[in-house]
Amino acid sequence: MRRWLYIGLAVLLIGCGQALKATSSEVAPSTKPAAAPTIDLTALITWQPVPAYTPQIPTPTNIPIPTPIPDAWPNEQALALRPEFAGDATHSTMPRYAMQITLEPNVGRYSGSQIITYTNTTGASINSLVLRSYNNFPPDAQGDGGDTTLEVTKAWSNGNELNLAREAENTAFRLNLATSLAPNQQVVISTQFAGTIKAWPDGSYPLLSAYPMLAVWDAAANDWRMDVTRFPDRVFAETALYRVQLKLPAEYQVIGAGTLLEQNADRTSRTYVSGPVREWAAALGQFSVSTSSIDGIDVNAYGPDYLDLARVREMAIGALTSYQAKIGAYPYRKLDLHVMPWDSGGGIEYPAYTIILVNDGINRDADYVVFHEVAHQWWYGLLGNDVYREAWLDEAMASYLTYVATQDVLGQAAADSYYSGEIERLALSNQANGNWPAGLAINQYPSFNSYYRAVYGKGAAMLHQLRIKLGDQSFFQGLAQLNDQKRYQIITRSDFQSVMEQSSGQALGEWLDGWLNW
Repeated sequence: MRRWLYIGLAVLLIGCGQALKATSSEVAPSTKPAAAPTIDLTALITWQPVPAYTPQIPTPTNIPIPTPIPDAWPNEQALALRPEFAGDATHSTMPRYAMQITLEPNVGRYSGSQIITYTNTTGASINSLVLRSYNNFPPDAQGDGGDTTLEVTKAWSNGNELNLAREAENTAFRLNLATSLAPNQQVVISTQFAGTIKAWPDGSYPLLSAYPMLAVWDAAANDWRMDVTRFPDRVFAETALYRVQLKLPAEYQVIGAGTLLEQNADRTSRTYVSGPVREWAAALGQFSVSTSSIDGIDVNAYGPDYLDLARVREMAIGALTSYQAKIGAYPYRKLDLHVMPWDSGGGIEYPAYTIILVNDGINRDADYVVFHEVAHQWWYGLLGNDVYREAWLDEAMASYLTYVATQDVLGQAAADSYYSGEIERLALSNQANGNWPAGLAINQYPSFNSYYRAVYGKGAAMLHQLRIKLGDQSFFQGLAQLNDQKRYQIITRSDFQSVMEQSSGQALGEWLDGWLNW
């Protein structure tokens, strides 16, 4: 899963044509945006159907059948949560992943095994489970990805090997169950898997979508979702609990991953646990770190020592303070930020771990990226959404909340600059190039740029106008209510509209339609 905010691309494309003029001086940007630039669309990335793509399958290391781990859940998982959220680890129907992964970075590969405890919450009897391999997706619209692989090599349940069928261009592995699984019935699945890893520019090795992940059920289709896309956003997953044992060279640090539960004397075996998270992710490497705490949350900025890690950490603390006050408390004990030199500015978000890509040092653009990616801890992490069909629910929200955090942390002048330089210009560019709605499925946009302008620009401008229309109290009360009611779930437009109507007493269906639909 990669979700990118390209500040460099945003400067080129940036801006929403629909009702952008503010009616409240309290939240309205005070500067008038420049006219939308003329853009040569033939020079930009265009949407293309996903080509047939079969990645090379790695040779798996011979791994014994996993030994069931003593059932210490939920006490172990609670260690990754702030005390007031310890009860969140007791969800009886939440999937559980117990994984053992052996990493061989010197030869660019890893192998592992997992035990997945799954409770059928689909409401239907099912005959199969589907595991996604997001690393097997083709390269994305920016040309990134497609250079690592993940293969499920074996699966079984109750000691019996399961039939395993590759689907969706080798990005999905269907496990046919021996007997039908009734609603609320539980099954334990074991798998072996193997993959390849590749060092990033800072010498670290990312473990992103590095394990077979349960697909999401589609009730309308009566089957599992197996979307394939060239857009950067890919992972669509239910929240789960994790216990992950990593076997790795002792000299590597591990960031992300969750809370360290135990390690052996020479640090070649380390076990991590998570609270409820949308997906598990980590990176191993050698880093400098700047660290501090706020409200019992350890905030750690990792990266090369020549970058201003302290500023990244402080911006993350500012964003956490802003979003906790307005949306709700952050539940995890830590937030790791992986700051990495790159050829463009941007970010990639994971629960309790986010990657900050910088190409021109730590500056104001990097501050905006930090605010955007920390916002994703709520919008994508705690409140999941269908990234294929309703991308605005996390990306437009993170784009707009960057403006909110900038108001709180850097002041109104900086917020005005961000709004006019990013949101408004993107939205105006969208208006000048088809005025695409912000609420379409990603494959309905004719290009990645059309999607980017509509969702990050028009979608964020919609949220700004909604804030003006409802007032701060009702707007943020609605966001907080949504977080409180739907934490760890997958939300929809209907959920968002419902809480906003409840908090404001206004009917919003027609108004939202004007921004989200044709």
